Amino acid sequence: MNPRKSIAMMLVFVLIISIGASALAAGVSPKYVNTSDVQATLSFSGTTANCMANITGLSGTTKISASMTLERKNTNGTYTLLKTWSTESTNSDEFSMSKAYAVTKGYTYRLTVSGNVTRNGTTEPVSAWVENVCG
Repeated sequence: MNPRKSIAMMLVFVLIISIGASALAAGVSPKYVNTSDVQATLSFSGTTANCMANITGLSGTTKISASMTLERKNTNGTYTLLKTWSTESTNSDEFSMSKAYAVTKGYTYRLTVSGNVTRNGTTEPVSAWVENVCG
């Protein structure tokens, strides 16, 4: 094979791989069948963590249920579970949950939203998470 063609093919391959890696690093969400959006939002007011989940189903969604968990990141990179909010549900295509929890400044916290969206008789699991520093 021609050395120039080999180099060109290698450069194309590297470009394709780097574009895919950039998309993953940018936090591109997986494509869902029943769901148009899943968001976890974590902000702080002093030492209060404001935890929010928003899930939007596509037209025809009949039920959305979800729960949230709040964790604190330890110095060794593991997480300690602080709080789990039980599953709540709605019989519409919009779901929202908002909770508050007292935390300690100087730590990184992770909020995870896990749920199910039912549309046209099919239920799919959805999830999202976000990390933020209280500081």
